[in-house]
Amino acid sequence: MARWQIEDVIFKKEVENNMKINYERLEFIEKDWKKKYSEYDQIFDFGRNLGKKHLDFGCGFGAFLKILADKYPKKEFYGVDMDKDELSIGKKIYKNKNLHLSGLNSVYGKEKFDSVSFFFVLHEIEDIINVLRQVREMLNKDAKIMVYDFRRVSREKFRKKYDSDKIHQENGFEEEYREHNKWITDEFENLMKKVRFKTIDLSSQGDFFLSYLGEKTW
Repeated sequence: MARWQIEDVIFKKEVENNMKINYERLEFIEKDWKKKYSEYDQIFDFGRNLGKKHLDFGCGFGAFLKILADKYPKKEFYGVDMDKDELSIGKKIYKNKNLHLSGLNSVYGKEKFDSVSFFFVLHEIEDIINVLRQVREMLNKDAKIMVYDFRRVSREKFRKKYDSDKIHQENGFEEEYREHNKWITDEFENLMKKVRFKTIDLSSQGDFFLSYLGEKTW
């Protein structure tokens, strides 16, 4: 388990148990998400493609949406997640008036969105097609769709990336390779191919991740 994941678990337990929040740990988690924000912004150009009302599917406790809500105070951000504990944490620590965290049922059929993001979440959904159909019903015409997720790669390509990575790897090649591919089932790959996004592949690491920016055409 990566360090930020361990910190996340400990932090979650502290909040759930109503213990005093360790803000140094909170700062560490948010710093990690700020790095992700910079990468995602280069791919999806948030200033241009975020709608006035944006939905993030699989938001966790909302650390990423908090960054967006701070940067774009005139836009509304809605995060949905299946984990009620995660949502409870976000509601407790984030007080932005333009940030709303809830389960999907709280917004389904009640809200319409101008953009939606799926960042490392589609691979965890068993019934991807049904979920996408539900989300499609919640989107306005010309809504922007942002997807970032895993892509299966050959051992040769991963070896090149592993050997050229300037950041010291904590794990060996085999463990890192398994970690990258563990979520990428044949079912996930096949379903992603069936979803007819009209998309532009903008990933800076296209061999390793799916990154799509498209409109509501599916």
